[in-house]
Amino acid sequence: PASGYMVARAMEVAPRVADALIPKLEQLKEGSYDSLSATALDDLAAAGWNAVWPTDERRQRDFMHFGFELLCLLNPQELRDFFTGFFRLPDGLWEHFLSWRLSGIGHVVMGLRVWAQCIPRRFMPAMLIKSIPFLGNRLVLPSVSRGNFEKFDTSSVYADARSGNATLWEPNAFYPYLEELKERSYGEAERKATKTTSSKNTAVKTSFLKSLIGK
Repeated sequence: PASGYMVARAMEVAPRVADALIPKLEQLKEGSYDSLSATALDDLAAAGWNAVWPTDERRQRDFMHFGFELLCLLNPQELRDFFTGFFRLPDGLWEHFLSWRLSGIGHVVMGLRVWAQCIPRRFMPAMLIKSIPFLGNRLVLPSVSRGNFEKFDTSSVYADARSGNATLWEPNAFYPYLEELKERSYGEAERKATKTTSSKNTAVKTSFLKSLIGK
């Protein structure tokens, strides 16, 4: 599952990485190969890195690292209590957390709601005590070291990697859109194309099986 998440995430951020690299590559094309400098290549690498890991998303990664360290310390009963609370969150929070569609402030909101509203009360002391060692070196200090607090987006708990339009993932927009996709029917041309492709695939499979039987 982790590799699947990474593939989906890579495809989602690819357009913004391309947008960041194209101007740099155009500048490099204007010069000759012999004139390439280490500084120019460093600028290209920095543009790609900043597109893959904007400051806000590095803070999100810090939050996930903190959560990972905490989960590794929990015993089986505590893990059950934690995930009981996690899946009590509104669908828009836990689904978008898993698909990396929460903003930095969205992770804060999600974490506070898990703690204050969702987890069983018996688990609260254990979660608090076991998280204290990692609050500083896995969450607070890395987050502060990122700088650029003026770019810390507090306008929405959701985020969109491709367009930047966070309202795409607001529950009142996202879930009706999913229902629309479920109810959308293919046109006659699409149905015929699908049927033709299916028939061709069946014919190929039948021919292959006959060749095996013949041998």
